[in-house]
Amino acid sequence: MKILTLSHTIHRPKFFSDDWLKCVEFKGWLQKVPNNGHKAHCTACKVLLNSGKSDLLKHVAGKKNI
Repeated sequence: MKILTLSHTIHRPKFFSDDWLKCVEFKGWLQKVPNNGHKAHCTACKVLLNSGKSDLLKHVAGKKNI
């Protein structure tokens, strides 16, 4: 008999870093969301994003943000 177990992954919240506003990859389109340290705003696409660095890099690599 097999025993099924659930895999629990702990997700830590990602916080916006003001240093990213100076990065070449994010300069010109990234904006901090006031009163929400977990979100970022793309001024080019007018979209709200999770503020993890990997999420931002995926967004900038997307076809919509060329």
